[in-house]
Amino acid sequence: MQRTHGLCNGINWFGYGRDDQTLAMNWDYIIVGAGSAGCALAHRLSADPSIRVLLLEAGPTDRSPYIHVPAALIKAIGNPRYDWCLLAEPDASRHGKVDLWPAGRTLGGSSSINGMLFVRGARSDYDAWAAAGNPGWSFDDVLPYFKRLERSELGEDPWRGREGPMHVSRLRTRHPLGAFILLSPAHALILQLAAAHGATHDLGNIAHLFAELLVLLGDLHGFAFRQFLVQ
Repeated sequence: MQRTHGLCNGINWFGYGRDDQTLAMNWDYIIVGAGSAGCALAHRLSADPSIRVLLLEAGPTDRSPYIHVPAALIKAIGNPRYDWCLLAEPDASRHGKVDLWPAGRTLGGSSSINGMLFVRGARSDYDAWAAAGNPGWSFDDVLPYFKRLERSELGEDPWRGREGPMHVSRLRTRHPLGAFILLSPAHALILQLAAAHGATHDLGNIAHLFAELLVLLGDLHGFAFRQFLVQ
């Protein structure tokens, strides 16, 4: 099915020729910000070919090895071309320390300059939100949405998605100390905690020291713009 969407980064139109720019002024939805949420929203709305969606992004395109090569992460974070370089408030408990608060300024937003870790969060957190008066936020309520999001090579089908837009895989290399930690009492405790929270709770992944990563074919950095809007 042909999707109808356009992209403008403030300088160039993508997906439309110069002669189409007047026509491109007519949109059903205009999304401001091509970060993780903006890309996901554009993906869902444009699934209907009768709907025209415009996605606006203040930053540059994602055509940089700093974004696509995982090891180049350190070149993207703190780089004003791709990062808004926000600063946290001074922390009085650390003698006024001011931390850098990375925020992606490019297609894919912060998902384009992150460490590629895929973390669902703890079941107890979601269940606590629901118990506090937020219906629909328990772990069992949100699990179908996690599954719908994932194209995962991990875990069992009741817990993992197989056909979503976000590719999730195991870390392909293991630290030499991993085998020793797997034999430690700390590992046994983590496995007990994992079992208490569900068969594939992320504590279980930590226990096995194999991080879940967002990757595309060729071991390129997987991020929201490429996974939702460039198929």
